[in-house]
Amino acid sequence: MKTLNDLFKSTKNASETNVNKIMFEILKDGKKLTRQELKIEMFKKRFEMNQKVVWSDKFFEDAKYSKTIEKLAITSRNSIDTFISKNNREALFVDFGFADKMKLEGDKYFLALKPEVKK
Repeated sequence: MKTLNDLFKSTKNASETNVNKIMFEILKDGKKLTRQELKIEMFKKRFEMNQKVVWSDKFFEDAKYSKTIEKLAITSRNSIDTFISKNNREALFVDFGFADKMKLEGDKYFLALKPEVKK
């Protein structure tokens, strides 16, 4: 039987689709990506997690994936826009041991990862 505590318990951080976790995976290797490229990479990662297959453009032609593609495109676009907005206010990679925010150079976003200093 569920309790009220269980009903309102947040499991977002444990979620496989945690946006911070996906963004860290996308950017951790020093990639510099535009906002559009970030949206595409977010879409691909979410598609792969959702469908358990590596993204291929051939899925555009497959009716089986059309609803998933449409839904994930909207979700991915919104996730990146929200993430960038939150990044301007706070450090989002603290859970991964890094205190720095995502940086912007020209029109490219990237991580200049420095380990978080423990006091």
